[in-house]
Amino acid sequence: MRHQRKAVRQSEEGAEKGVHYFGHRKDPKVLAVYHDRPSKLNVPQAKGNHNPCLHIELRVTGSDTLNALGIASIEDLIRFDHAAFWNEALRFHRMPRRTELGRFLPPATKRREDVGDAALRKRAREWTDSNRDEHGNFILHTALLGEQELVRRFPLVSIDEWKKSLNSTRTKAPGEASD
Repeated sequence: MRHQRKAVRQSEEGAEKGVHYFGHRKDPKVLAVYHDRPSKLNVPQAKGNHNPCLHIELRVTGSDTLNALGIASIEDLIRFDHAAFWNEALRFHRMPRRTELGRFLPPATKRREDVGDAALRKRAREWTDSNRDEHGNFILHTALLGEQELVRRFPLVSIDEWKKSLNSTRTKAPGEASD
């Protein structure tokens, strides 16, 4: 699952609810990613305003597939190293600050490359704005499709580092760069 990049199926109902499946229903491993419900964390919010929440699950079927993951019994499941598994199965990238991101992006025109910080931030803002979904959310996955050189410039973070960063960035939208 490490190199899956694009959802291969999406039901009409799933499309409305924001559900994406990486794999087919009968595959032994299917990654499901959805964002159809607000976070259940007890974080003070304005009435009717909820933090977004991303759910990621791996649906595994068949004893051969479970055995390959090292799960042959309930005890194996209890002792399963979830952090190690997800660090291998998923890649989380740290979004660079806007000035740094602007340096990574090609200029919109053939003008000179040695521009100031304000122009670099503008270039980054325009790039993020052009990669938003219908709800106005920036989607890093979509922005980086086919951009392997750019992907290499976004530092990888472990799932534990990513989870810790969520607590320190509650006021920003996930993936939103700032200076």
